[in-house]
Amino acid sequence: MANTDPRAYDRSKVAVGLLVAFTLIAVVAGVVWQNGQFSRTTNEAQSAAAIYTAPPPKPAASVFVIGDSYTAGSLQGGLKRQNWVQRANIGLNEGAYRFTFTSQASLSTGYTRRGPTGYTFQDLFANTPRPLVDLVVVFGGGYDRGMDVDTTSRNLYELIRSRSPEASLVVVGPPSPDPEVPGDILAVRDVLQRNAVAAGATFVDPIAEGWFRGENAKFIGQDGSLPTDEGHQYMADLLAPQIQTAIENRPVDSSE
Repeated sequence: MANTDPRAYDRSKVAVGLLVAFTLIAVVAGVVWQNGQFSRTTNEAQSAAAIYTAPPPKPAASVFVIGDSYTAGSLQGGLKRQNWVQRANIGLNEGAYRFTFTSQASLSTGYTRRGPTGYTFQDLFANTPRPLVDLVVVFGGGYDRGMDVDTTSRNLYELIRSRSPEASLVVVGPPSPDPEVPGDILAVRDVLQRNAVAAGATFVDPIAEGWFRGENAKFIGQDGSLPTDEGHQYMADLLAPQIQTAIENRPVDSSE
C-alpha cells in the first residue's frame, strides 16, 4: 500500500531543494575561485610586463684602421673574416658598444715606403673620404726599416688630427718576429713612439711586449714574417682592450 503521508512528501521536496542549492553554491564557488586565479595570473603578467623595459641601445663606436700586411692579411693568414680587424670587431661588439670597423691596408706599405699599390699610410688616409670616426688606429712601420719616418709620421698624425679632431688616436709600432730585433726596426719604433706621444696618441709597442717572439712565434706563418689565422685572432685579442680603452677615454665635444 502506497505511503500517502503528506509530511513525507514535504520532506522529499526539502531534500531535493537542499541538494539543488548546495550544487549551485559549489558551482558558483568553483567559478569564482577559477576566475580569481585567472584574474591574479593575468594581473601578475600585466605587472611583469609593466616592470620590464627594453635595454637602451648601445652607443656607437666607429674605428678606422690604417695598416700594412699585418692588417691586410696574406697567404699566411688573416684573409676576409679571419683578419684581426674582423675578429676584433666581432669580439668588441659583445661588450658595451656597437662597433663599426673600416680599414685601409696595403701589402708592404709604410709611413715612407710605397708598396705595390704606390701608396703610403698617409695616402691611404688622405684618399679616404673624411672619416667621421671615434678612433683611428695606425698599425705598422716594419716596412720602413732603414728609411726616415720622422717627417712622414708627424705629417700623418697631424693630418689625422686635422681631419678627425674628435677622434682618439692609437699608434701600433712595428712587430718583429726576429729573436734578435734588428737595429733599424728599433730605430723606426723609437721615432714612431716619440712622435705618437707628441701627437697625444696612445702608443702600443709589439716589440717591447714580445708579441711574436719566444713561444709566441707559433703565430707566425711558414714565411717567418707574417701571422697565421691564429696569429690574427691573437692580435685581435691583444688590440681589443686598447681599442676599448681608447673609445671609453675619447674626447667629448663640450658643445654637446
